[in-house]
Amino acid sequence: MWDEVFMFSAPVLEMFLRGTVMYLVVFLLMRFLGRRESGDLNASDIILVVLISEAASPGFGGEASSIFDSLVVVATVLFWATILDIGSYRWAWLDNLTAPRPRPLIRDGKIVQKTARREFLTKEEILSQLRINGFQELSEVKAAHLEPSGQISFLPYEENQ
Repeated sequence: MWDEVFMFSAPVLEMFLRGTVMYLVVFLLMRFLGRRESGDLNASDIILVVLISEAASPGFGGEASSIFDSLVVVATVLFWATILDIGSYRWAWLDNLTAPRPRPLIRDGKIVQKTARREFLTKEEILSQLRINGFQELSEVKAAHLEPSGQISFLPYEENQ
């Protein structure tokens, strides 16, 4: 009985490949998901939480034939998360591929409709964020960007203009 708990029930390479495919597919889906949906967490944070909990659950609940099956998948997910973080730090092209950039939301006091439509932001939602940040009208804002975190940053017009 105990030897089954600590033995692999599937080939290690198969588990590694399954973990790799799941991580990369979920990462790509989260990368291209609208920023409002991901909130303050970045895509890597959400993926790690979801995939690690999912990978570890069979080992916790006894559904897996072996604890090591779950550990291999968890280690695979952590491996790819670390590789992407290191690679993004080291190579700008990978950072550009994996990290979203701020998107223009207001230019010269006018809402950039293309960004608002893509992120499903209504004018009322934008105006609400404007008021929360101390502005009364769109005309007070030179520029605003939807940040990768989902927050909106505002740049006012200079006082002397």
